[in-house]
Amino acid sequence: MANLSIVRELCKEKNISLKKLGEEIGIKTPQGVQRMINENSTTIDRLERIAKLLDVPIWHFFDLDPEKKFKASILECENKVIELNKTINDLKLDLNKWETSFNARDDEVNFLTEKYNTLEKLFKEKSAIVEEYKDLIKNLKGLTDTDANR
Repeated sequence: MANLSIVRELCKEKNISLKKLGEEIGIKTPQGVQRMINENSTTIDRLERIAKLLDVPIWHFFDLDPEKKFKASILECENKVIELNKTINDLKLDLNKWETSFNARDDEVNFLTEKYNTLEKLFKEKSAIVEEYKDLIKNLKGLTDTDANR
């Protein structure tokens, strides 16, 4: 059977009012929380929510012998390690996606840079041709002016 008197102590330690606890676990009044503690009676679902809110393992509310508490603690640590490994793997997958995305963007930037350089080269060539045509036109005008003056 759970020992709910621990709830009061944990709330004091964690600076959580019984009213706040009640709101989080679905009990409308602090008196309702007091009654739950005094009667030492609640559902497993509510006890799980209390444990989560107070950041303690659920077995913390049970009077277990030290060996059982130790085994439960080890089991909890193993579960946390499994959860952390899953989180790390998820983060690695996200990192790989980002790297792939950045590599694709790098390829795109390189492609666009090459296109820009090509266009810049073509523009310079065009400018040189335009200058040549201007010189030709100038020379042709000079020839026609000379022919007109003869």
